[in-house]
Amino acid sequence: MADDANPLDGHRELRGGRVLVLCFDGTSDLFDRGTNAVQLMSFLKTDDYTRQMVYYQSGVGTYLRPNMLMPIVRTVLKLLDDAFAWDLDDHVMGGYRFLMQNWLPGDRIMLFGFSRGAYTARALAGMLEKVGLLPRGNNEQVPYAYKMYKRIDSEGWTESDAFKKTMSTPVHVDFVGVWDTVSSVGFMMNEYLPFTASNYHIRVFRHAVALDEHRCMYRPNMWHYTVPPFEAPPPASLETGKEPGALKRPTDIQEVWFAGCHGDVGGGNPPDKNGALMARIPLLWMIREAVLTKTGILWNELALQQAGFKLPMPAPEDTIKMQRQNGATDPDGPVQNYISALDAHYEQDVSASIHDKLNMNKLWWILEIIPLKYRRQQKNGQWRSYFGPHLGRPRHIPDPPPPTNVHVSVAQRMSKVKYKPRAKWEGEPNWVE
Repeated sequence: MADDANPLDGHRELRGGRVLVLCFDGTSDLFDRGTNAVQLMSFLKTDDYTRQMVYYQSGVGTYLRPNMLMPIVRTVLKLLDDAFAWDLDDHVMGGYRFLMQNWLPGDRIMLFGFSRGAYTARALAGMLEKVGLLPRGNNEQVPYAYKMYKRIDSEGWTESDAFKKTMSTPVHVDFVGVWDTVSSVGFMMNEYLPFTASNYHIRVFRHAVALDEHRCMYRPNMWHYTVPPFEAPPPASLETGKEPGALKRPTDIQEVWFAGCHGDVGGGNPPDKNGALMARIPLLWMIREAVLTKTGILWNELALQQAGFKLPMPAPEDTIKMQRQNGATDPDGPVQNYISALDAHYEQDVSASIHDKLNMNKLWWILEIIPLKYRRQQKNGQWRSYFGPHLGRPRHIPDPPPPTNVHVSVAQRMSKVKYKPRAKWEGEPNWVE
């Protein structure tokens, strides 16, 4: 058939197996919010499960049953869930069960997420690394496996190693693409899960981060080049890198800063009157990265065309490798792959409105004056803790090295409108296409 012969489906390189795509949405985001997780899912082929399967999960905080509760009770429970994120475990295990029931040898796993859904995606990748993937039908074992994943003491690492070797199959994640991962799962419970900030079983990691978000509940969770102490496994556990499912090369990592606040990067905000929408830029950037890194994801080209998007043509492996090492787009690379050439709305979206929720809704300031604990990585790689009120401070961009990657749309916005990014970087950044 003509569709099967399309060269754009050649990203798979006939490596065998199917593509399993899991999309996790943000806090309290339901399908009708139009986040980038929903938008990306709408661009995926879903008509042939023998080639690709797609799983969507609504945001942390959406498991309440409205028809069973009075409005005031729903509101209180929603606030408590935002504070404690008590259903995060259910979301991680939900994605794990989908993979347990559907993964076959040769299948490739792709994880996408926004906000706390991004944290969920990264936690799922971490769970797969630490305890492996159980055989199909072992539903009763999933909560036990998750408890072992969460443990960070020496005995927990020993048990998870034994469990993985005895009960599970080692698997790796091919691609993780996330929009603005938040640093914790609840402002009253600053819980951290293993391998959410570093993971040796991920081939490609892409992260779009918001320059202008400054709420305390939405501090960014960056990929740590020096692993936090609570994530570092005991020496014996490092042997997991020699398993059949382990990758033979380091993770291809790129975190890029974009203009806008949380929803301007991850989606969910309304467009301007002229149709301009800032979230389209990081959305297409993520799609472009998934194509250029040869994930094999199958796209619905008609849906992309109707949205004004084009897919880039895959570049040779050597060209991609050189671009990643340089941290920026190769100036001699194909012009048709520049994001401005792939998005019919790009020039308009560069100047789209920013939605600063801290200024739009003063109730957010209640949380800004509550003293909380924060952690920050210093230039020397050491971690330092802070305690006090947040007071709407700008986000902290990690000090180089590595150099800061900033999307070219930020520079274009700065030249077009009176825009100064709220978060500041040191020196000249890498301007990434």
